[in-house]
Amino acid sequence: MLCPHTTSAGAPNGGRDCLARVRRKRLGRRAYRVAQQATDRSAAMAGVLAELSENFAIARRVLNFVTDRYLFPMRQRWFGAG
Repeated sequence: MLCPHTTSAGAPNGGRDCLARVRRKRLGRRAYRVAQQATDRSAAMAGVLAELSENFAIARRVLNFVTDRYLFPMRQRWFGAG
């Protein structure tokens, strides 16, 4: 299966890496949408979750930064040897 953003001639692995990114993006949007739907609509967090589901590409950049900055340096301490 080819990624809709590339051709097999121009992408390593026939575009599978790109396809994986597209799937993760859809999954992220869906996860935030499900969380928003499960939240009380009067709660402030419902609006935040709705924004995140609609703008997941931006949220992903922030989440990647936080993960790289805070989670990865602590993974040995929190999760032990892997």
